[in-house]
Amino acid sequence: MDVQPIHPGQQICGRDALEIRRILKRLDGRNLSISDAVNACEISSDELTPLLNKLEAEKYLVLNHGTIAEEIAITPKGKRLYDDGRPSSNKRPLKRTAAEKKLDSVLEKIAQLNNDAYYLYRITRAAVYGSYLTTKTLLGDLDVGIEFTRREPDTGRFSKLNDARIDRARIEYRSFSNIVLEQMEPLLECARFIKKGIPKLAVTTFDQLEEHSFPFKLIYESDGQDFSPSPPNPETLRPYLLPARLQLKVCSLRPTTIGEHHIDVDTPVALITKLPWSPSLTSIEKPSDDWIYESKSFATQRFSTSELLDMAAKIELNGRTIFHCKFAEATAYTQSQQCEKCGQRKWLLKMPGSFSHLMATCENCSHRVVFEWKPTKRR
Repeated sequence: MDVQPIHPGQQICGRDALEIRRILKRLDGRNLSISDAVNACEISSDELTPLLNKLEAEKYLVLNHGTIAEEIAITPKGKRLYDDGRPSSNKRPLKRTAAEKKLDSVLEKIAQLNNDAYYLYRITRAAVYGSYLTTKTLLGDLDVGIEFTRREPDTGRFSKLNDARIDRARIEYRSFSNIVLEQMEPLLECARFIKKGIPKLAVTTFDQLEEHSFPFKLIYESDGQDFSPSPPNPETLRPYLLPARLQLKVCSLRPTTIGEHHIDVDTPVALITKLPWSPSLTSIEKPSDDWIYESKSFATQRFSTSELLDMAAKIELNGRTIFHCKFAEATAYTQSQQCEKCGQRKWLLKMPGSFSHLMATCENCSHRVVFEWKPTKRR
């Protein structure tokens, strides 16, 4: 059956279609308490519950009532409405031939996840549903339902592994909008792995397909042997990845030099990182070690001075910047370039204090040139 386009002025459940699109977009795939949903949708609590019930009655979404939060599942009908309000680049139809290739990629991802014991869940079933089951050559998204099963069958041990994975997320400075999403992080991590690199792939849980009797076609079913069992400590299988802009207190192991500054043994400095950093899970001593960093979260880390400078955006000693990653570039600029305002080559270059950026100031007209560094994003 052809789907009629939704017009901005059209009324849905007594509200403008554009407003319903906005609400569905903010609710899609989230587990929210009523107060959280009120804030997300920017409507009053008196309006929210009746509206959700209407949208459910009209089959735009499905509510699974829990003790903590409402699990909101957008139905294919709601998804068409939501997709119709997205930017034009996301509204482009998906060719069936392209969808088939994406399905092959999904199966490859399933095999990779099942064989990677780092993940706390494995996949036991997967099915395709929605427009892919029709005879249309142009589809919307590729809709796939996935059944995630705990890799560790013992409930008590799985709970400890789950807590350890959430601790990893905190150590890696990941944030959560509510406690439900925090507790679901190990499962959502698996879903993100499946979706990564596959545009226009929509993933839902397999039980949603069965509970709401959505027609589906199995594309994968585990034989119970095609996965790696959970190791004693999955966290050792993958290094932590901390974001840039961290401030670490490191201490010198021996007398050393940074630039023109001599640093005595046992002297602490503040290191602000410019790169994402993967600390070692074990403490390894090397002859070149000049610095040490100790943390309660992972093993003691050791660096040479060159390694320290490679990862540093800035290093401070007693609150004074003694190294900046843009200093060499700024020095070369001041030695070769004239001021674009007055044409003079009289620059004053000073290390920044509490600021992240280095500036060269023209001594003749006070014109400033900023040497900005941008932290590298997570891989």
